[in-house]
Parts: sequence; C-alpha cells; structure tokens
Amino acid sequence: MIKRKRLLISIMIVGICSSIFTNVKVFASDKSNKGFYIENGVLKSIDEDISGEADIPSDVTEISEQLFFNNDKITKVVIPGSVKKISNMSFNGCENLTEVIIEEGVESIGGDCFTGCDNLEKVSIPSTVKKIDTNSFGLCGKLTDVDFKGDSLQIGRWAFTNTPWLEKQRNDDGLAIIGNVLLDGSKASGSIEIPAKVTIIEDGAFERNNNIEKIILSNKLKEIGQYAFYGCENLSSIQLPESLKSIGSSAFDGCKKISDIYIPYSVSQIGTNVFDENTNLTGNTEVYYKVQEQVKHELQYSIPSLTMFRAQSGWNSYNGNRFYKKTDGSIQTGWMSLNGRIYYFYSNGIQATGFINLNGTYYYLDPQGSGDDFGSLKTGWQSINGNWYYFNPQSEGDKAQGFMKTSWFYNNGNWYYFYSDGTMATGFIDLNEAYYYLDESNTSNIGIMKSGWQKINGYWYYFNTINDDGVAGMMRKGWQKINGVWYYFNYSDGKMASNTWVDGYYVNGSGALE
Repeated sequence: MIKRKRLLISIMIVGICSSIFTNVKVFASDKSNKGFYIENGVLKSIDEDISGEADIPSDVTEISEQLFFNNDKITKVVIPGSVKKISNMSFNGCENLTEVIIEEGVESIGGDCFTGCDNLEKVSIPSTVKKIDTNSFGLCGKLTDVDFKGDSLQIGRWAFTNTPWLEKQRNDDGLAIIGNVLLDGSKASGSIEIPAKVTIIEDGAFERNNNIEKIILSNKLKEIGQYAFYGCENLSSIQLPESLKSIGSSAFDGCKKISDIYIPYSVSQIGTNVFDENTNLTGNTEVYYKVQEQVKHELQYSIPSLTMFRAQSGWNSYNGNRFYKKTDGSIQTGWMSLNGRIYYFYSNGIQATGFINLNGTYYYLDPQGSGDDFGSLKTGWQSINGNWYYFNPQSEGDKAQGFMKTSWFYNNGNWYYFYSDGTMATGFIDLNEAYYYLDESNTSNIGIMKSGWQKINGYWYYFNTINDDGVAGMMRKGWQKINGVWYYFNYSDGKMASNTWVDGYYVNGSGALE
C-alpha cells in the first residue's frame, strides 16, 4: 500500500511538472560544456560564475546577442572555428577582457561586439572572417595589437574607432590602410592622394571630415563603401576611376561643394542616397545632368547640384578638360597613338598637357597646339618659355618615346648639357668643380660644348680637346703645356695669365712662358 502511494505521488509530480514547464526550452549542458547552454548550435546562456579564460565549446556555431554583456569576470576568450557568427554586442562592456583569439572558420563579427572592452589589448582576426560590423571594437582604449590573417573582408563604420591600434596604422597623410583596404581617413586634410594599392574604401572612412578638399583616387579602386565621404562639406574635387565597380549608399551625401562628378562606365551598382537623392541605380545605367553644350549626350536625369555625364566615342571636352572615349565605352588612360600623334591621359581620363612627370621621367605635350596637335607629344629640340630642351625621339629602356634629356647629351657630333629640370646649359658651368663652357650665342651653335682655345669676354681659356689627356671640354687650370708651350691659367677662374710674373716665371703677352 505504501509503495503504491509513493508511485502515485511520483506520477503526479511528473505530471504536474510536465504541465507547468510545457513552454520552457531546456538547454543542453554536459561535463564538457560546463556552464554553457546550447540550443541547435547557438550558445544561448552561460553560468554567472564563469571567469578567467572562457573557451567556447567546439559544438557552438553561433554566439547569441549580449551573451557576455558587461561581464567583468572573463579575461580571455577563445572562439573556435565551429562558430560562424558572433552576434551583436556579444562581449560588449567586458571591462577585464584582455585577449580575444578567434580561430579559422569564424565568418562574421557583429556590431558593437567588443565595444567598451576597456582592457582589451590583443585580437586575432582569421582569414575566414568576411565581415566586421559597425563599431565592433570601438572605444577599446588599450587595443594595440590586431592581427589580420586575411586581406579580403568588409569592415563597418567606426569598427576600430578610438583605439591605439588604429592610430598606429596611419601614414603621413593620416590614412589608416590595412592591406588593400582604406579603413579610416578621419585625420586626413587638404589634398589627398589614395595609394595605388587601395581597392576598397570602407564604410564611413572619411565621414564628416571637413578638412579634406580634394581626393585623388587609386586607379585600382573597385569599391567605395557606404557613408565613405558622408558630410565632407569642404570636399570639392574628386575623380572616380574607370576601375570602380560599386558606390555604397550615402557615399557622397552632404558633400555640398562637389559641383560635378563623372560616373565611369565600369560602375555597375550605386546605392541609395549617394548624392542626396535616392537614385537607387543598378546596372550600367547612364546618367546625365547639367552637361555643357559641347558634350553630346542622350539622356538627362536630375540630381541636385551635380553634373554626371556620358559622352560620345572619340574626343570630348568637359569643364575645360579633354578626354577620349573608346569605342568599347571606356575612357582612355595612359599613352594613346592616334593619327600619327601620341597623347597621354591621366588615370581619371583627363588629357595631359605641358610637362608631365611619369615615374621621375619628364615628357612634354603641346599645350598650345590647335586641333589634333593639342596635347600631342613633342620630340627633338624644343624652345619652351625661352629655354631649350631635348626630348628623345625614341624610347630607351623603361622610358617611353619623348622622354626629356638631362645631363650630358651627344647629338650630331656635338656635346650638350641639360640641368636636372631639362633646361639646356649655356655659358660656364661647374660640375663638381670641373668647369666647362657651352656656347651662349643666340645662334644655331647655342649650347654646344667648346674645346681648345676660346676667347670669352676678352680673356683666353683652354678647354681639353678629344686629343688631350683628361676629360674633353674640361677647363685647364694652373701650369699647362699645350703644343709644347707652357701657359698659366688662374686657379680661381681659368683665365690665362699674360704679361706678368707667376711663381718666379714670366709669361709674355700671348701667355707663353719665356
């Protein structure tokens, strides 16, 4: 009888418990996962007494939001590769957390995930991580070591804002660049040239930076992120390169001084509110607005305060600049040969004129010519602004046709000298205390190096000939025996002495030793 009563009571208790806890989810926790409660791979809860090093179990695939929020007991966390997603604010405010190890396999780190971890010093980001969301490591005041194992990931706005690590990444222009990604330009100012290796400008990189005025983008740039230049009120000049593929939402929203912009043919995706209006363009949509009359176009689309255009194939002019659109729709850059003339176009498509510097070598493209001669490459002898230059008609090594000559140059049996700025030397020149004289008459002989006896401004000098010992053209000084006769030339200026005593010897009116 007693046994039957006990059995009945047990059955009743089980029945009551089952009815009371019908809607409660029970999380698995075993000895290997002590203190961690997991449901279908999602780490849902932890025991309050977890402290020190927290090793997330290897059967976890996702860490839920705010799981360790404001936890002041853990000092280190190891997240295994089984975890694919670390949700928003998972470790937000863990003030005593100093190190985070994220193993290969993790794919995303949520927004505000580690924000406010005041003592976090070190974190390793594996190559499998493809996205770090907004403000993920923001305000981590001691974060100095971030180890990126990969170089292809999306980094959200303010992901590392106000961290010592971010400040260490800045170059002399105030740009923080990781691999091929420009992460932050909030400290940049004036005119900025983006390094050639940059292919991505991340979300919010220059957001509300009112100190930048001009941006020269990399000709390898493929992506401009959301809010990249949002609110840059003093930015007035930017050229989008032909390599660009996408422009994120609100990328130029609030850039009040930009009066015109050219969207390259290569762009296939434009986000919303890019230019203060919801353009919402995708695909190779061609947009034009407020185009100058000389530029032919087919369609207009109103976007306040901006000028965007596509032009016909061939030569086009816009805002005082010329560019050339190829038959495939792309804009010409670099060297181009056309109708027997050679032209050069910058990476933004604008035709170069005048002197240009390409990797330390100068070229000259006619800025005064008319028609097809305008901007054409000049070769041979050229008189420019009262100075003579020589531009080589052939290429040489890594120098293209038309490169400007400097230093000594031998041409048609004569030697000439060109300074480092390309101007031809005339008169006396001093090359490391070796003196030469180059014809300074306003004749066809101008610039030719002189040799032998020369009477200059009433004084006689002697410059080595090709038959003399020493360097041809070099001025003689001191006692010199020339054609069997001794002469003396002042050490200070090379002038020949005459009718005077030198070192106890007498030289006559012709300068010869008697």
